[in-house]
Amino acid sequence: MSLLTSADDITRMPSFGTSSSVPIEGGEVSTHRSPRSSVLATVAVLLALPGALLVSTGVLAAAGAVLGLAGTAFGIAGLVANRHRHITGRSNAIIALVLGVAAVAAGALTVTGVMPWLDQDTNQIARLVEWLDANATWARPEL
Repeated sequence: MSLLTSADDITRMPSFGTSSSVPIEGGEVSTHRSPRSSVLATVAVLLALPGALLVSTGVLAAAGAVLGLAGTAFGIAGLVANRHRHITGRSNAIIALVLGVAAVAAGALTVTGVMPWLDQDTNQIARLVEWLDANATWARPEL
């Protein structure tokens, strides 16, 4: 019992990657490739988001700028990969580009000392912990 209805169906089968259907007994089965998310766009977000967070600490601004630059590069690659019909993830790539460029710009301004409130000598995380200790004592667990 063959899935193909006749020998002519073999010559009419679609090539790899096309969206059409193959006739079989009882109906047709689609050979359309299912969409998948771009790995490059996902990696771009996974690099750009921590990069932006590291830049916001002040102390780790240079490392955050490097991660932001890598996230931007992967975001561009994710947009290029998104040209294929079966690949999704355009939003991820765009978010990574925005975060990556912001991380690189803020990191460069922090390292050069242009932003006085966020420099490499100021540890914003330590300042946040001190502020929480003074103003939100209920937020700190008792040890």
